[in-house]
Amino acid sequence: MVTKEDILNFMRQESYRPLSYHELRDLWEIGPDEESRFMKVLGRLEKEGEIIKTRKNKYGLPHMMNSVRGVIRLNQRGYGILLPDEPGQPEIFVYGKNLNGAMHEDKVMVRIMERAV
Repeated sequence: MVTKEDILNFMRQESYRPLSYHELRDLWEIGPDEESRFMKVLGRLEKEGEIIKTRKNKYGLPHMMNSVRGVIRLNQRGYGILLPDEPGQPEIFVYGKNLNGAMHEDKVMVRIMERAV
């Protein structure tokens, strides 16, 4: 059976491009008897923020999708600062209109819309 580590190692390959559930299932040759478990492994990876699913239902690593996982700190002025989980990464400013209901100290995933120059 395919493990979380197998999936992550596969997605970390330089040649990896985001794939759909069906493409991943077929690639790993997951049979009907293993499909439920495979779906749970993908779901767990997504819930833990190790992988993300795009609006087009393709799976990939957060950095491939311009996304960063971390803890959001809210300011009284209405904006937030994301403290990335990955050490050495810069803090990320999040406009109040883009907080989508996040609360102070929530664990969140943000998509980078534009980078400071």
